Amino acid sequence: VAVLAWFAALGWRTSNGSYLAPDGPGTPRSDYRAVTLEMPLRAALGRLNPGIPAVALNNAAARIVADASQDPLENNRNFLKLLRDGVDVEFRDGNQAVTRRARFIDLNDMRRNEFLAVQQFTIQGADTRRPDVIAFVNGLPLGVIELKGPASTVGTIKGAFNQLQTYRQKIPALFRFNAVMVISDGLEARVGSLTADLERYGPWRT
Repeated sequence: VAVLAWFAALGWRTSNGSYLAPDGPGTPRSDYRAVTLEMPLRAALGRLNPGIPAVALNNAAARIVADASQDPLENNRNFLKLLRDGVDVEFRDGNQAVTRRARFIDLNDMRRNEFLAVQQFTIQGADTRRPDVIAFVNGLPLGVIELKGPASTVGTIKGAFNQLQTYRQKIPALFRFNAVMVISDGLEARVGSLTADLERYGPWRT
């Protein structure tokens, strides 16, 4: 896929979803229902928060990936707030209780983050789906890209958009972490947000 080559040229690591399967050589997740990569997330928490004990960072990781609501959109809003502000954690420093804010993405120096673009990442929800490309930052699936070929009968921008809406219904866990969605028919590409309708997707890289 050409898009993986573009990601690689920007300094991203790239992978096929089979490498990251529970029984694959990468083995970063326990089962196909997991949409985050635990090891990169925990590594980022440790790297970006050197003064916070590991136990507190483990609690932060659990909070980052946990649903706080039955409403998928509310969960997305809650996550994006944590992404921006960090996660409050408590621990003891000697006899004193301390509250600190743990970051899991460095928004000031992007070189301190781990970027990974994955093709055909299998996710099990209401049924099994494989989005074309998922963009992970520190183990979190922040971007989803759906690609259609112009030779296909459904190879349209609208077809790509509709496919993302199907993913939202069938694998909602993926979209708790979503910050950006990209669709392309091979001739043009558009970018939008989780709640945007097709008309609100704007032009993206020619």
